[in-house]
Amino acid sequence: MSTIKSQERKKFGISYDFGYFTEDNVLESAQNSLFKGEYSAAREAFEYILEKYPHDFEALKGLILCDNEWKSIHPILHMSKVSIKEYTPSLAHALNSCLPEHRLYFLKIVDLLRIKNEYRKVKDELKKLEAQKSYEDKIRQSLLDTRKSNDRNLSDVVRGLRSQSSGAGISYFDISAVVYILCIIAGTVFIGSWFLIVSLLIPLLAAVIYIVRKEIRNELIDSEIEPHNKKIISLEEEYDRKILEAESIKEDYIRMAKGLISLDVEYTNIK
Repeated sequence: MSTIKSQERKKFGISYDFGYFTEDNVLESAQNSLFKGEYSAAREAFEYILEKYPHDFEALKGLILCDNEWKSIHPILHMSKVSIKEYTPSLAHALNSCLPEHRLYFLKIVDLLRIKNEYRKVKDELKKLEAQKSYEDKIRQSLLDTRKSNDRNLSDVVRGLRSQSSGAGISYFDISAVVYILCIIAGTVFIGSWFLIVSLLIPLLAAVIYIVRKEIRNELIDSEIEPHNKKIISLEEEYDRKILEAESIKEDYIRMAKGLISLDVEYTNIK
């Protein structure tokens, strides 16, 4: 069994009752530090082991745990708890220094980090799609409000005009209507019946013009709304596809993470 000289023991807080202590003592001290959340002390112990035994699996893995501030590998099941990157020095060092039979373990971590990056990219794309849809919704709603305002009936317009009253409490529209009727009567009396016909045709023509103008305006607004409707439908379809893609990636990640944990248990039992 490997031993380390007693003058080096104080570094890890190991008892002075023995002339020598084993590598397992240092590893136990490192793992105890991990369990207590003392990651600096744990890192120091793991690095010390690797100076003596550069291929040690537990020490190589321990540095990765320290980088994530994990007490074990189990939190890797949750992507939100993974802080290391594919290019993290401890992971690169583990891949370069581990024994061939342990390389699969660290490669699985690399694969998980790659999948996590894919998931993050899809989530970023979902946020962009949400922002684009929100922008299109605002434009469409503005056009719909314009159409609603334009789609008022002639009676609504009349009521709006009648709501504007003079100082005497009589609406300007009513005053104008009375004056108009008096003019028609006077014109008919003094000019003839054809004046009555022309006078009645004027408001009818105005109503026709209003209705035609409203329909033309509505068609123009509808033509502006249609591209936004299509864009929103397209964005919703793309969003649904990305949701399914994100769920699939997450399922793959969890499946691979469980495989890594099973491998961790296997390696621990072998040791």
